[in-house]
Amino acid sequence: MRRLLLGLLGAMVLVVAGCSSSSFVGRRYDNFTAYYNTFYNAKQKFEEGVAALEQKQQPINRNLYLPLFPEAGAATNTQTFTDAIDKAADVLREHSDSKWVDDAIVLIGKAYFYLQNYVGAEQKFREAIAIGSRLQDEARFWLARTLIAAGAYDEAAAHIQESLLREDLSKRWAAKLHLALGELYVERGAVDEAAEELATGLDAVRDNTLAARAQFLLGQLYESLGRHEEAADAFARVDRYAPFYELSYAGQISAIRVAGLHGDPDEAMKRLRRMERDDKHFASRAELAYLRGRLLQAADRPEEALDTYYDLLYDADPTTNIQTVRGPVHYALGEIYRDLYRDYPLASAHFDTAATALRQQMSAAGAGRGTPGAPTPELDESDFSPEAIIDGEEQAETFRSFATVYTKVARVDSLLRLGSLDEEAFQAFVIKLREQRAEELAAEQKELERRQAEQGFTSVGESRPRGGERGGESSLSSGDGF
Repeated sequence: MRRLLLGLLGAMVLVVAGCSSSSFVGRRYDNFTAYYNTFYNAKQKFEEGVAALEQKQQPINRNLYLPLFPEAGAATNTQTFTDAIDKAADVLREHSDSKWVDDAIVLIGKAYFYLQNYVGAEQKFREAIAIGSRLQDEARFWLARTLIAAGAYDEAAAHIQESLLREDLSKRWAAKLHLALGELYVERGAVDEAAEELATGLDAVRDNTLAARAQFLLGQLYESLGRHEEAADAFARVDRYAPFYELSYAGQISAIRVAGLHGDPDEAMKRLRRMERDDKHFASRAELAYLRGRLLQAADRPEEALDTYYDLLYDADPTTNIQTVRGPVHYALGEIYRDLYRDYPLASAHFDTAATALRQQMSAAGAGRGTPGAPTPELDESDFSPEAIIDGEEQAETFRSFATVYTKVARVDSLLRLGSLDEEAFQAFVIKLREQRAEELAAEQKELERRQAEQGFTSVGESRPRGGERGGESSLSSGDGF
């Protein structure tokens, strides 16, 4: 029996060995060895590189329009993509008649894309399209991404529109092409067209991660267009796709912000309170408190908003990270003192501090968009979402000049008023002024001692305005800052 089995096995080996690559058995054998000896390893290397890239993606920066796809050049471990190219090339050299040739061509193109070799990537994707590959729909999508990444926007738009007209284009890749076209329109500042393409692509996209990002970007676009109710709904729908935490959080807080600032602030406040009570948002409590202040402003409750902002800046738990909201908080305080109290010197001081913090924040945003090791890209106004505060420098400069003039006028008015007093009234004013200043100095000293005791004699480099300074003229000169 054993001899019979060995004989049959030997016969099978002779049959396979004697079959040409064009025969049925030969093709099956070539496909088998092509996959397990070469393409499988190439695919593994490529997927390893993509997984590492996805893990290194930047946190959600809501000040910028959210990119839909992992950015080319963000990979730090390029060797995995180089290995994938080498192993896929073995398929083309050693198994040119196997069914994995199309897969190898497209995989090489994608690996070139992540290595920012856009010329090589474009060549491979066009090759797959030209031979009528069964993967040509996928190749068309990746060619679109390659052209966009290379900055060939007109060519990319023409290619996508031509691809979408093909009758046999699959729904899966049609949806992704619509999303790619939408992202292209965002790059070009065509917000209306971008929103339309994203809405179309979302109807058929099957990738939940991509759908969640597209849903968030759609919310940003609707907000840019002033379609606030649709924007809030789009942000709220992000959670339907069970995204990773950072994107889920971004969708929730954005939905509350838009609904509260442009709809019903009381209802938005209830939803915000639920987020604040949720332990998983503990690390974000500074940002949630800042949003609470914004909603209080929208609800015409400025005193409560001021208390919220000052608590954040001066009385927050030391473990609370307020660095990400320091600029926006000072900007909000500048708005209140400018619009409500007409205290322009104090508004100027807050805008000055806000401008410095926001400048650093915007610089960090540019670095997050760049390629590791490359110069930080310059961002222009069209890169920023509606949530971003981009006029901090302008407000600071405007009110710095205005506050200077305002202070001079106030000083002249005070001198004229004093000059009109008789001797007795003048002496009474001087005595009152000295008493008031003494009380202020005593209160400042007491507050300083309290703060030093609480914070272990660690100075925070800022001083909280007294309650009496909220509404009247400020003694601060322009440009003092906080």
